[in-house]
Amino acid sequence: MFYDKYVSLCAQKGVTPSAAAKEIGINKAAVSNWKHRRNGPSDITVQKIADYFGVTTDYLLGADGKRDSGEEMAGWYSPLRFWDKINENRSDFMHYFMQAWEYPVEDIANLWGVPVDNPEKATDEEFKGFLLSTVKAVRLNPEDGEWDVVIIPQTEKGPTPVSESGPSDPVTAQIMEIICQMSPEEKRLYLENLRTLRLLQAQGRKPDIQE
Repeated sequence: MFYDKYVSLCAQKGVTPSAAAKEIGINKAAVSNWKHRRNGPSDITVQKIADYFGVTTDYLLGADGKRDSGEEMAGWYSPLRFWDKINENRSDFMHYFMQAWEYPVEDIANLWGVPVDNPEKATDEEFKGFLLSTVKAVRLNPEDGEWDVVIIPQTEKGPTPVSESGPSDPVTAQIMEIICQMSPEEKRLYLENLRTLRLLQAQGRKPDIQE
């Protein structure tokens, strides 16, 4: 049961369920609803809780520590658990990320503003949003420092790509949330239009808008 895992994680962290909810930004009524099984948390709330405790959403939702493939999740965590280490050498992390990424490379820059060849150019907010929208879990090998990365299937709706403290640009955050909700075909059409628009801008031309 979700509430039981939530309470157990709170105990391990040394905080009360109410105090943890306040720090995460969840109201007490929601926690009460989980306790009495009136309803469960939203996908975004589950992700926030997973990031707060440094666990995977699979664990919180009752996946019994298993990935979809059946492999054990021991040592697998939300990427924000390792934020400082990932952020201090983004290029190194991206090397391992790209080994697991099976989608168009240009999507990473077009959708999340993260240049694959130079991820340090992205802002912290952009890079966090990218991680939350694309990385399901990570595992760091302590012996060689290599990363194992599990990608969120892009046919699923990923978390809204904004920072934990909220977006600095509400309009951008709203646009990114809409993009995350797109189907693969809608994303493809969006990217095609975006590429055409950028090509026209580079050529100093304006797009033809048909009424």
